[in-house]
Amino acid sequence: MKIMNKTEAIAIFIREAICFGETDSIPVKKAISILGFKAVEYISKSTSSQMFKPYYNMYSIPNVGNFTYITLEGFLAGVTYNNCLQLQVEKDTKAGEGKIINFLDRKEKLA
Repeated sequence: MKIMNKTEAIAIFIREAICFGETDSIPVKKAISILGFKAVEYISKSTSSQMFKPYYNMYSIPNVGNFTYITLEGFLAGVTYNNCLQLQVEKDTKAGEGKIINFLDRKEKLA
């Protein structure tokens, strides 16, 4: 997946989202096809209840069970996760040694 900015990510969300009650969201299966399993797994482990929500068929629609969906906030977190994976390795220009380091460790290595 390519690195995306917020505008690109929102455009994909708007194109793929469907209505669940009062919110637009993306079913987990669809989110996995867009973001990949690891990004959706990351979203599911979030402590924010606004990212990954269960749908309990509150409208009592016949033959519709319960399932889980991803909100815009969750989708953007998944895109951010993927962006971080794409940027995981960068050149350490401050050290001047041309070392390749993990950006998550950058703070400790440059201190």
